[in-house]
Amino acid sequence: MSTTMATSNTGGEKKQRGGRKTKSDWRKKIDLTDVEQGLEERREEERKGGAPIDQQNDAELFVVDVAGDEKTKTIQKKQKKKLRIDELLDARSKVPVPVIGIKMNEERKRKMQEKQRLNALRKIAGFDGKQRVVPDKLKTTNTSGTYDIWSAPPTGQLNAGPSASKKTAISRKKLLHLAATPAVEVAHPGASYRPEESQHKELIGKASNEYASILRSKQRYSGLKGFSGANHEDGVKECMGVVAQEIALETSKGDDGGTESIGKADSSSDDGSDSEKPKKKKPAKRKTRVQRNREKRRAQEDLERRVLKKQKELIKQVVKSSRIMNVVVKEAEKSEENAKRRRKLAEEKALKPREQIGKHKVPKLLEDVKLAEELPSSLRQLRPEGNSFVASFNSLLKRNLIDPEIAVRGKKKDAPKFKMTEKWSFKDFK
Repeated sequence: MSTTMATSNTGGEKKQRGGRKTKSDWRKKIDLTDVEQGLEERREEERKGGAPIDQQNDAELFVVDVAGDEKTKTIQKKQKKKLRIDELLDARSKVPVPVIGIKMNEERKRKMQEKQRLNALRKIAGFDGKQRVVPDKLKTTNTSGTYDIWSAPPTGQLNAGPSASKKTAISRKKLLHLAATPAVEVAHPGASYRPEESQHKELIGKASNEYASILRSKQRYSGLKGFSGANHEDGVKECMGVVAQEIALETSKGDDGGTESIGKADSSSDDGSDSEKPKKKKPAKRKTRVQRNREKRRAQEDLERRVLKKQKELIKQVVKSSRIMNVVVKEAEKSEENAKRRRKLAEEKALKPREQIGKHKVPKLLEDVKLAEELPSSLRQLRPEGNSFVASFNSLLKRNLIDPEIAVRGKKKDAPKFKMTEKWSFKDFK
């Protein structure tokens, strides 16, 4: 019996499971190989296909072979077998990469794109950081060319460089006054060789007024030439004398005022000594009921009077506000009219050329006029008055095509001084 029992025990051994009373024993002695193997297979499916097999579509799992096997065999023959390391590197996982940190929201993404766009524009404009980089000078191209002047003319035009292709644009507003101002102004009708008497007199009066104004301006400034302060030192001395006189006058006035103030202070101190006498206090009396009632009535009447006065003031303000509103409306209309007038004047001024450009003004020419005895009897005897070159040059100045300038004459160098001497032949006695 013993031998048979021994053979039966050794024939089929069972797996020892062990005790599982506690959690630690359960974790140690439980077999999880099947679960881990299943999870690993699922992860492999996700890496290769992007999702487990049970979640993928049939089109992703199965392919209908239409081309045949011969073509695939030839392709496989031509293909070279890759190295094992290349196969491992090419086996990319289809599982998306986890996001590290906070995912960029739409607003932050938009700001970043805008910043990148602005940086690109700054680079195009020539900015490197905060400083602007000066671009290199354009290379000058030799446009002369070598050709025979007696041969046939060249078919193509020579490259005139970047300056010929690019023209500077001038705004139309700057050229408006050129269209408004004529190049040649029509002369006054009194300047004709046979003018009417009234028009001729008008022109003579205009010319005489211009000439008289020039003479008056010259006389005005000629009086300053005799001023003693024309020299710098004399002018400083004269100014110092005037300032000293003004200071002396102020000090004399201050002394008079000081004596008056001292006298007033003495008189006020005397009055104060009289007023500082002690006053006797009146004994306090108890008010009767009649007096208290009378004071109450007076206080009530004063309150009613003040309330009535405030109401009257409010009524006046309401009436006054309507008047103020009318005044405000009228002033607004007036200001609008003034604004329209100013705009109109500004438009007219824009059409007119400037009278002054820079430091100097455009010079005004005197009217060319002939006196009554100088007028010719026929057109053949007419002689031109004035200078046509000066008139055309002044027209260019008026239209602001040329800047007005004053002729700067150089200082004349001192003439060499000669000294009269005798020849040495007369002085050298032998």
